[in-house]
Amino acid sequence: MLTYMEQLRRQSDNKKPVTKTTKEEYTPLEEQITLLMSTLPLSMQQRNWSMSDLMGRLHGKFRAKPHAMKVAEALRKLGWTCRRDYSRAGGGARVWRQNLLV
Repeated sequence: MLTYMEQLRRQSDNKKPVTKTTKEEYTPLEEQITLLMSTLPLSMQQRNWSMSDLMGRLHGKFRAKPHAMKVAEALRKLGWTCRRDYSRAGGGARVWRQNLLV
């Protein structure tokens, strides 16, 4: 029995510690939004964005898509404004618009 335990100890000492390298680095939402807008043409940047449009293009920290509240906080930090589109086509939906200084 003692020899078996000694063998197990030697085997565990020889093993390297397991590190989590499979998880990729998380980019904050502000940086993701800035990078997304810098890659789009100006006409796309100036359009009204719905929350679902934005969330589909961003990555969350713990899940595939970020939480809408976190996206809204990041957009407000970047100077975006939220308005309702009361036109016939908009139907009262909330839309986000970037304040561009061009």
